[in-house]
Amino acid sequence: MENHFIKNVDIVKFKCFENFHASGFNRVNLVSGKNNVGKTAFLEALYINVSANNVATFSTALSTIKFMR
Repeated sequence: MENHFIKNVDIVKFKCFENFHASGFNRVNLVSGKNNVGKTAFLEALYINVSANNVATFSTALSTIKFMR
């Protein structure tokens, strides 16, 4: 049951993240911070990671993010 949870994240060269690592996630997590610090970029990176299995789904994930903005 625990296999489908994100345990840690590495984001490299995506939007405001040059080299970012976070770990220690549990079943429920809260993303908070001041304006313009990268909360949305963090969630977009997670969305792309879990949505993109190949080049076609990667392109679809990027298009979805652009459409949602």
